[in-house]
Amino acid sequence: MKLTWTLPAAMCDFVNLTRLDLSNTSLPGTFPGATLYRCSQLRFLDLANNTLHGALPRDIGNLSPVMEHLNLSWNSFSGDFPEKIWLLPELEWVVIENNNFTGALPAVISPNIQRIEMGNIMFSGSIPRTAIKLSVFTAENNQLDGEL
Repeated sequence: MKLTWTLPAAMCDFVNLTRLDLSNTSLPGTFPGATLYRCSQLRFLDLANNTLHGALPRDIGNLSPVMEHLNLSWNSFSGDFPEKIWLLPELEWVVIENNNFTGALPAVISPNIQRIEMGNIMFSGSIPRTAIKLSVFTAENNQLDGEL
């Protein structure tokens, strides 16, 4: 399936929407924050393998506070990866590999994060010590330092 339109704002009028998987749909444009911020019960967001590009908005911390799984991999996002994402209280999975993100891993991330996949994006820094539940960590082709 190849979608060539943007997300309609009314999509999040479904108040019980908890899972949104639009991976592999050629979804164009930039991160659809204005629509997604209205999805207050969204726990799973998969936008992988699309044609999304540009920087993520600084207010991305306005994603659902119950967000558990976030997959933005295999797009063309660029710029610093917003620190607010790492602090979403229920976040367990962050998959952002194969984008053009820059910056460093923050010193503090949500202690609930269990999986980080961030290969091929050239982050710097070290693995945060607050990642106490981390069980899967892939970070090939980055510039990380410090101890595991």
